[in-house]
Amino acid sequence: MTKALEVTIDGKIIGVYVPGAGRVFSASLGNYSETCMEGHVHSGSDKENWYWQLPDINEGQIISLRIIETSEKGVPPQRVEPKRKGGEEE
Repeated sequence: MTKALEVTIDGKIIGVYVPGAGRVFSASLGNYSETCMEGHVHSGSDKENWYWQLPDINEGQIISLRIIETSEKGVPPQRVEPKRKGGEEE
């Protein structure tokens, strides 16, 4: 079992995001208009950075982020980039 991030919108699970083995993840939310918000999840491995974009969250919707234990692989990253030498992002 590994720790993962479960994201729900209006009570419906929209994804389980699993970090690389022994790695952590971060999540961020921000509005891009007066009535809509978007979210991102970031993680990776020793050699790659992984990125996911969550579905838009509209005015009145409820988003929930919960740390869970899971044995599943989760949602595949939408974008994968190699890390630069020294572990920095490209």
